[in-house]
Amino acid sequence: MSLLLFPLSMLFAIVVWLRRTAYRLGLFRVVHAPVPVVVVGNVSVGGTGKTPVVIWLANLLRARGFKPGIISRGYGGREETAAVDATSSPDDVGDEPVLIAQRTSCPLWVGRDRAAAATKLAT
Repeated sequence: MSLLLFPLSMLFAIVVWLRRTAYRLGLFRVVHAPVPVVVVGNVSVGGTGKTPVVIWLANLLRARGFKPGIISRGYGGREETAAVDATSSPDDVGDEPVLIAQRTSCPLWVGRDRAAAATKLAT
């Protein structure tokens, strides 16, 4: 099976290399946050456990005295950039951000432009 997937893995490696090169050349915009950032992501969409990891990590950081904030793309929501709390409508901001807000009580913003959401969160 691994022999069959080898060409696909090479294609993926080329795409990653091209993307990193584009960032190095300044073709893609780089945003530097004024605070440390932890990215929880995956190449797979849905069902890989990202939301539970975010909830666990946020609660762990809060228990250790940190004040984490969370940003999300807000998949499925209608809002461009919006604050989320435990009573937000999943139709507006997406169901996962509402769940995260309910389980963590951390400040949370959603936005298709995650840099804009991070800026709103930091202010």
